[in-house]
Amino acid sequence: MIPLGPTSRALLVALSLATVAHATRAQDPARADSLRGPLVISSAGSIGGAITRLVMEFSAAHRGVRATVATGGSVDGARAAADPESTPDVFVSADDTIISVWLVPRTAGWWARIAYSTLVLAFPDRAQGASEITSANWVDVLLRPGVHGGRGDPAGDPGAYRSILLFELAERYYHRPGLADSLERAVPAIDLGTGGARTQAAMFADGRLDYMAMYRPSAASHGLRWIELPPQVNLGDSAFASGYATARVRLPGRLAGVPDSVEIVGSRIGYGLTVPKGAPHRAVAEAFAAFVVSAHGRAGIQDAGFDVPDRVTFHGPERPPATVAAGARAP
Repeated sequence: MIPLGPTSRALLVALSLATVAHATRAQDPARADSLRGPLVISSAGSIGGAITRLVMEFSAAHRGVRATVATGGSVDGARAAADPESTPDVFVSADDTIISVWLVPRTAGWWARIAYSTLVLAFPDRAQGASEITSANWVDVLLRPGVHGGRGDPAGDPGAYRSILLFELAERYYHRPGLADSLERAVPAIDLGTGGARTQAAMFADGRLDYMAMYRPSAASHGLRWIELPPQVNLGDSAFASGYATARVRLPGRLAGVPDSVEIVGSRIGYGLTVPKGAPHRAVAEAFAAFVVSAHGRAGIQDAGFDVPDRVTFHGPERPPATVAAGARAP
């Protein structure tokens, strides 16, 4: 993930575009103008581009909808979603575990897994060791003196705490005791301030940052090179789920109604979507959620470089709204 720092980046989705033909076909023409009002979406930064494009298509079919998308770290987004003063209509997390651990059952009753991704090691052309790094020697390159690796703040960003899980898995995979601690020192948390992705890009450009583990679609969208990591450590292959579960990281809770700290267990990277119980504009929120989980919505997410399930599965103690469930069944 490209972490955006503690301050979310709000994007007002302006819809002066001509009607998007396939989006209009994806909606029921009889209801094309029945939805009106605001739609406030909080999305993980790494999937924010795909969600924003879907918002534009949805709003082209529902011209009375005024949509805003705020992107940022999913842990910070969950904290905002749990606050009645800042609850969004739709929350999209880069780790659906965050929804299940921190938002269910008080803030949300269900969630849908909408996408999968994989960690890669991303770097610019000018990175030290860029001409020789491979999927076989990446650990040794990161540990070289003078090589600058970095990760975000795990207290706010799943991409950052997944880097820690990656290091633990690498220690076991390569049979090198102490490797995880060495990698955490060589690839420390970096302060991106309020600049987020812009600060990160500047650090890549001026040599302060050589390497960062991030989701493959994020590396591609930011024009970075990357190497694929072994599936035993990249958190992207369900065949290795039992191995992923041996890695753990503890995060501070800092949410009302949850423990002081929360343990995150390694698992395949899965993105989740929910409509919080306190969503201010529920009818519009549920209609948009139904659009995202539909075959058309999943195709849009796949076009952005993510893996998507053939059928969306719902989780949690409550059933999803009938409109959302019907959307997932739509062709």
